[in-house]
Amino acid sequence: MPPKWADLSNHVCSTIVDARPIKRYPPSLILGGWVESSDLEKRHRLFEQILFAYRHGAIEEASDYLMSLNDDEWHKMGG
Repeated sequence: MPPKWADLSNHVCSTIVDARPIKRYPPSLILGGWVESSDLEKRHRLFEQILFAYRHGAIEEASDYLMSLNDDEWHKMGG
């Protein structure tokens, strides 16, 4: 869900302390991006964000945040 997705971005980005320039965090698909993207595109973007967190030492924060979400705070794919 968009507000929770924005929170994930905040959790990950606020924990990355790196003096080197790093690749930009893949933006969450919120606002217009939420409406315009398919469930598969949303899933792919979340995977990109999790991989980014892993590569930049923030996987524990990302995992802790995602695991704290209730079932009704997740977007369910159709089908």
